[in-house]
Amino acid sequence: MENGQIDTYLGDLWYSGSGDNGGVHYNSGVQNFWYYLIVEGGTGTNDIGYTYDVLSQGIKLSMDGKGRAIDNAFIERLWRSVKYEKLYLNPPKDGTNLYLLLAEYFNYYNMERRHTGIEDQIPHQLYYHSQKQAA
Repeated sequence: MENGQIDTYLGDLWYSGSGDNGGVHYNSGVQNFWYYLIVEGGTGTNDIGYTYDVLSQGIKLSMDGKGRAIDNAFIERLWRSVKYEKLYLNPPKDGTNLYLLLAEYFNYYNMERRHTGIEDQIPHQLYYHSQKQAA
């Protein structure tokens, strides 16, 4: 456990009771911790005694400070679009409905919606075209 967060899937500190919706919030520390390691790098020992060294495994760090700031701005803009274009217009009734609404929106976002940041193109078409040229 580092920084008060569990760090190992199904490790000694993994919560499997019925509280916290089966540990959904408590156990999310594992994903948080590994995301942090991929972004920042690091070494250590997890709660079941395995050592790790992110950089020695050939993993490249996700991004530097500038890249992280740009990524954060993109993510904030994306979720603003999701909320205003889909969720505020169609409030989800429950978790399943939220999942379906998000799946529908991201399909639209990637396959149909034009994006000014890529010269009014559709992401899927732009990606598909670039893959054909690379082949």
